[in-house]
Order: sequence, then C-alpha cells, then structure tokens
Amino acid sequence: MEAQGSLFMELVNLLSIISLLLLMAGAGMLVLQGGLFNGFLHSCRRFFEHSTKQGEYASRFHREEKRWKEWGKFRLTYPLLLSGGILFIFTYVCSILMH
Repeated sequence: MEAQGSLFMELVNLLSIISLLLLMAGAGMLVLQGGLFNGFLHSCRRFFEHSTKQGEYASRFHREEKRWKEWGKFRLTYPLLLSGGILFIFTYVCSILMH
C-alpha cells in the first residue's frame, strides 16, 4: 500500500512542477504582450538622453518615434495560464488530501 501512495505522491509532485512551468510560460507571454519591457527601455533611454548636456541638446531636435518591438498577441497565453492554474489547484488539493 505504501508503494502506491509514494507513486501517487511522485505523480502529484511532477504534475505540480509541470503546472508551474505552464504558469511561468503564460505569465512571460502576458508580460511581453503588455509591453512592460518596452516602457522600461523607453524610460532608460530618456534618462540617459537627459543625463548629459549633449543628450539634452540632441533630444530637442530629435523626433520621438516608436523604437520598440511590437510583440503582438500570442494565441497560447490564456490557454497556458488557464491549464497551468487548473493543474496547480488540482495538485495542491491532492497534496493536501495526501497529508
């Protein structure tokens, strides 16, 4: 009987790791879609342009254009988040019931 419980616990542990990987992949895609890195890079460029006299002078004549990459929408973002979340909740409940 102990071997079956141990096997089930190993399966739950493996599924929980897989669920966390799915959640991380979906969250990474969501962050890329939202443009968080674009805003950060834009702020850094503006800071370094205005931190020196030459950069400040050049920024007066420099036209502001879009200098970041458009990532668009990923089709797998929400399915990864949903499946990872459901699998995580399932493994969490199973691990609570095991103890």
